[in-house]
Amino acid sequence: MKKKTKVILLVIGILSILTLIKSCKTVPAGYVGVVYNPLRHGVQEKELSQGWKLISPISKITKYTVATEQQYLSADSREGSKDDESFNIVTSDGKSVRVSMEYSVRFDSEHATNVFVRFRGQSGEDILASYVRGKIKTYASEATSKYSVLDLYGSKRQEINASIFKHVKSHFEKNYIFII
Repeated sequence: MKKKTKVILLVIGILSILTLIKSCKTVPAGYVGVVYNPLRHGVQEKELSQGWKLISPISKITKYTVATEQQYLSADSREGSKDDESFNIVTSDGKSVRVSMEYSVRFDSEHATNVFVRFRGQSGEDILASYVRGKIKTYASEATSKYSVLDLYGSKRQEINASIFKHVKSHFEKNYIFII
């Protein structure tokens, strides 16, 4: 009986250690984590700050950057784009102009759970790569559509840049994404 008890205790001990190891998760510096547990209430309301966390072994952490990240949409790989990611914008006189763009972005640390729900559990990297990259082109084109090609290349360049920034920023803030 003693031998059987020792084996049972050893198995319980090993399972406990494995469960503890599986329960230790980390949120890297510059990120917040959103915990999703399919068995208990789905999304946890409070975001996890950086560092080691002890959570249920069946829970999943989705990370969102709260540090400022630089993004590039350019034709030149030396500027940060992997491929030609420059895009066309339309001007008020119907002309199409190829442009490159550089912007800084981060997620709202206090509303990461809202981002998780709104984007159906996509990771921050996936949202930046698909949604933000696609929409920023659309919003930039919307902002420039009231200016002519001459304005774009001429004296209104700073005004146009400010208009693009304001237009893009206002659209993304609704989704708790900050363009800086």
